[in-house]
Amino acid sequence: MTLPSLISASLLVMVAVLASGCAGAPINKPQITEPCPETPNCVSSISNSTAHGIEPFSYEGYDAADAWKAMVLALKMEKRVRIIKDTGSYLYAECRTLLGFVDDVEFMAEPHKSLLHIRSTSRVGYWDLGVNGRRVDRIRDRFRENLKGQFQKNK
Repeated sequence: MTLPSLISASLLVMVAVLASGCAGAPINKPQITEPCPETPNCVSSISNSTAHGIEPFSYEGYDAADAWKAMVLALKMEKRVRIIKDTGSYLYAECRTLLGFVDDVEFMAEPHKSLLHIRSTSRVGYWDLGVNGRRVDRIRDRFRENLKGQFQKNK
């Protein structure tokens, strides 16, 4: 291998390593603990910020396991979703946007309050044009439909 081709190959490897680092790393934790960043590309039900805060999913009167199933069904109805981890009380998924960017979506159960907390955030960029908020709204609407249509309320 000549010196110029060795330098070219080394540069290609360095660019690939740097580019993969920019894509962000998947989340690997059992609960939602990360606050939203300062950028307007994240929504979270555990956020105290008015810019990022959303309501958790409520399932008062329904069984926690049924609510979890209804949420998973709702999430699977989204396009370009890949569930990475589902423990039954914590779920982490990756959602690809139309442009191929990966967003991280997390759900965490709080059964003693009949709530499912959610966090949806872009891995890269500054502004998501409201994509994460609209995604959560769609999942919430489907969650409610699934819960009411497929599961019985507790008596």
